[in-house]
Amino acid sequence: MRRRGYTLPEMLLVVALLGVLLVIVVARVVRAMGLSPLATFVLTLLVTLNPEVLHNAFEPTYELAVALLLALVVRTAQRAVAQRR
Repeated sequence: MRRRGYTLPEMLLVVALLGVLLVIVVARVVRAMGLSPLATFVLTLLVTLNPEVLHNAFEPTYELAVALLLALVVRTAQRAVAQRR
């Protein structure tokens, strides 16, 4: 049985999902740092509108997945530290 490869629309859907998850996690990380909701929104928007991020948003590569994993590590560490207090 041959394994079928992913089509470009399928890959773009996965990349878009990774991007949305990354924005959510980054917003939670920034909010956990004590910024107001408005400052969190503005900072997350600036990070998301970074030309390098936008460039990677439309290419099915691994950068967004790695960034998401790194952001999840930071968020997990934040939560662990907060629970110890």
